[in-house]
Amino acid sequence: MSNAVLAERYEMLCGMPSDINEHLPTFVQAVKDLDAKIVIELGTRYGVSTIAWLYGLEQTGGHLYAVDCSYPVPGPGLDYNLVDPQGALGQIPWFTFMLGYDNWPAILGALPKKNVDIVFLDTNHVYAETLEELELYYPRVRKGGRMYLHDTDLVATGNAPPTPQPDYPVLTAMKEFCDKYSLKWENNPNNSGLGTIFC
Repeated sequence: MSNAVLAERYEMLCGMPSDINEHLPTFVQAVKDLDAKIVIELGTRYGVSTIAWLYGLEQTGGHLYAVDCSYPVPGPGLDYNLVDPQGALGQIPWFTFMLGYDNWPAILGALPKKNVDIVFLDTNHVYAETLEELELYYPRVRKGGRMYLHDTDLVATGNAPPTPQPDYPVLTAMKEFCDKYSLKWENNPNNSGLGTIFC
């Protein structure tokens, strides 16, 4: 594993336009602020946010558990997989990738069940699924931890099922969930939107 490659990729991705690059420093700072030891990432896709979580956790000695229904692939403007363990990045001891859906019993059983510092949701952005993910993963987050939700500024999602979706499905789900549990939240509308739930 090359620490230098991880740092180089993090810096590169912060400067490369994407739908999430502006939030990468927020993730690293959150890991530092919470001295995070356990982060769960739901949705990996190209591995852009994954690199930021790994970069932050390298500094705290923590571990990243990432779940996705497909393996990471090269993103736009890249001809290589950012998190390929056989590439320049190599094996990362503080990284566990799980192939599957985040509501599968086998996945839920394999992930840490308590004392999670951060859960990051960036999956299908469907209202009902977002509510389900919040209900499933909130109990795992320690008091004082955080949940982050990407794409809160999307008015609609291309992944929507036939059932009607409210406008801003992720933001709406986050607000309703926080109202239910009397949790504080905030939303940064930049770069597709990033919601924060203070647990």
